Amino acid sequence: MYKVYILKRTRSGSEVIKESRTNTPSAQAAAVAFWDLRNNQNYQGKPWLLLMTRDKEKLNRHWFNREKGDEQFVSDNTELRLN
Repeated sequence: MYKVYILKRTRSGSEVIKESRTNTPSAQAAAVAFWDLRNNQNYQGKPWLLLMTRDKEKLNRHWFNREKGDEQFVSDNTELRLN
């Protein structure tokens, strides 16, 4: 099962942004969800982490407050890892 979601840091750890959550068996649906969140202007510049996992393994991660060239920043032309 693929899971795509945004984590927000809190004083006690982290919290999932509920409206960002997608759970799907489809790699293609997970990729669409990841790119939709990645490109959402409401999240840009915030110190939040976008994650895509599959069976609890981290496949892709993107920090919204990082710059292009940082390994934790997913650029528009990046091929997502789906397996």
